[in-house]
Amino acid sequence: MTALTGLYTWAEAQELTSRNPVAMKEIIGRSGTVIQVPSGAKVKDAKLSNVKWLTPQAWSVMTPSEVLDKLGGGQ
Repeated sequence: MTALTGLYTWAEAQELTSRNPVAMKEIIGRSGTVIQVPSGAKVKDAKLSNVKWLTPQAWSVMTPSEVLDKLGGGQ
């Protein structure tokens, strides 16, 4: 969520998009200043377990179809 929010915040500042589609709310941060955070900070479909990672070395030598097979997305 943070990466998506950052991407749209940047795109909005660069005038590449008219608005940020991520719903934001204002809260008081640790230092007492008002900050904006995503209002739906919890993603309902987030995967909590059985996360598979590839090392940079494995990624560099695998073809796209091998990567999909390794991660369980292959047909």
